[in-house]
Amino acid sequence: MDSTRPYEIMTTVHSLAFIGIAAVAIILNKAGLLDTIERQLILLAVLLPFAGIPHGSLDYSIARDMLEPRLSRLWSMTFLSAYLALMLAVLLAWQTNPTASLAAFLGITAFHFGSGDTLSTSKAPLFFRMADMVGRGGVVLTMPALFYADDVGLLFSYLIPSSGALWLTNLLGMMAPFAALAVLGCTVWYGYRFVLGRKRADLVRSGELVSILIIFYLLPALLAFTVYFTFLHSIRHLLYVAESNRVEPPAKALVKTYIRSIPITIVTILLAFSAYFIMAGSGLALDRMTQVIFIGIASVTYPHVAVIIMAQRGEVLGNRSMMISI
Repeated sequence: MDSTRPYEIMTTVHSLAFIGIAAVAIILNKAGLLDTIERQLILLAVLLPFAGIPHGSLDYSIARDMLEPRLSRLWSMTFLSAYLALMLAVLLAWQTNPTASLAAFLGITAFHFGSGDTLSTSKAPLFFRMADMVGRGGVVLTMPALFYADDVGLLFSYLIPSSGALWLTNLLGMMAPFAALAVLGCTVWYGYRFVLGRKRADLVRSGELVSILIIFYLLPALLAFTVYFTFLHSIRHLLYVAESNRVEPPAKALVKTYIRSIPITIVTILLAFSAYFIMAGSGLALDRMTQVIFIGIASVTYPHVAVIIMAQRGEVLGNRSMMISI
């Protein structure tokens, strides 16, 4: 049996689970349980250690698989030096020009979500594969700015000057219809393919895209981002890393992959708490919490994306087309 087949099934189950979680989030929001930015920010802070940070914490073990055979004992020092230097460069850039730094961060995030989360297939025309990637990555960042401009503007104002926050929010809002159109086109295409071929992959792919559009239309910006980032993006990345373990059963490989992330996750959480208490003291300061979370995410996104690109080129990660044969 094809060794990737179990991961195709797990990816399908994950997509269906994400659709269900998205529905639950909508219900909780409409019931008034997650309707304030304070509660949404706290929810994100609570979920990050369990379903957000771990996927980035695997960078260390991924790098070890790539570099240790070439650099022997020097691999760890080389990797950590480069990783931390890039993080520091991002933090310094944010202090120098926060508006440009946030715009750049949003751009690389859209690329990362689009290229990393798309369930691609070599059988789809190139146009639709590209539209899926561009639309998916774009919708996550632009639709909230269109439908929840006040929320996005407030969050941005915690990170950059108010004038830059307004400009960036308006720019993203203008881009939203194009991203949504790309996703809608792909949704129709995959639905059409399902009707013709009855391939489960096409139905799942179409349903996932519809659920993404729905949550970013119905849910406030921060809550929609939390649902997408923690329950879709991060877990899908864990599946990709687990798929590179072709020796053990998939479920066991996934558990071991998660366990491998725990030490770095704990260090990251301690650093985040330290940064927060240095900046805000012991009280709940939404602006400081937002800065710690999102500037912290930005500082690790650049080296994280670099690790993923190098791992894909070196075939250290599992392939990103696990849905091809479903």
